[in-house]
Amino acid sequence: MATFGYTRTCFQCNERKNDFYNDSILCMDCFRGYPLCLECGLNERNKPHPWCADCYQQFRHEQPAVVTVKEEYVPPTLLTRVTDGSNSFREVLKLFVDRWDRRKSQCPEIIAAYTITNDYVRSRYTQYKDQLQANGKDPNEMVHFHGTVLVCDLLSSGVECNNLKCGVCGISQEGFDENRIGHNIPRFQRFGRGLYLAPNSSKCHDYTQGSYNVRAMLVCKVALGRSYNLTGNQSNLTGPPNGYDSVYGQNSPNGVLNYDEVVVYCSEAVLPTHVIVYQRDGIGKIAM
Repeated sequence: MATFGYTRTCFQCNERKNDFYNDSILCMDCFRGYPLCLECGLNERNKPHPWCADCYQQFRHEQPAVVTVKEEYVPPTLLTRVTDGSNSFREVLKLFVDRWDRRKSQCPEIIAAYTITNDYVRSRYTQYKDQLQANGKDPNEMVHFHGTVLVCDLLSSGVECNNLKCGVCGISQEGFDENRIGHNIPRFQRFGRGLYLAPNSSKCHDYTQGSYNVRAMLVCKVALGRSYNLTGNQSNLTGPPNGYDSVYGQNSPNGVLNYDEVVVYCSEAVLPTHVIVYQRDGIGKIAM
């Protein structure tokens, strides 16, 4: 139920709106995509209803049908810092270092790594892979990198921010969103309007912007399905060619790419798993 009234700021998108769900703190656009129960804020809601199954059973006898989001609710932290020197940290560090092309430059120093725990994004990614298999296709899951903008002081806060210009925190909270392609870092879309990732960390570094003297990069799982290989530009693409699920841009002697890169055209195909925070400008030696 939309409530139209005075213009105010939405809790989720930080935009000024006048149509809010049942006079709550969520605008209607954010309510439709909000993943959690509006009462407990913990369990996944049973869309299109505002509650999870547990809260529905509890409140249908005790409360009126209308339940609003509580102002004091704070979403659960999605980022957890990986302990320096742990096996998990060494694995992430090794991935970043091994996939940095030292022919271009030395690999910068990793300062911190964070795991991303987002059940909503993981669920839609799992469903996407299951659908590929149901269609008789190998999900062809790969681990690639994605460069984006870091606006906040993540190292100090340790939690994701709500700044819409911070690509690292936005993707951690909501997953990838086709509607925000190019909003933070405009780029030439060699294979059309899609979500671009690459196997080389050094490639994705070119698409990072940092703050507080560091940059950040996302590690992601991506379900490529059946990939269509290209070596030349096809910027008019709006999706993969018929019968394919992704585009794989290949570096070749006669091609236009310096690095391989992959493109998927739906957000469900990508699962961000880690944030790597690294030295922004100077070059440092990494102890393996």
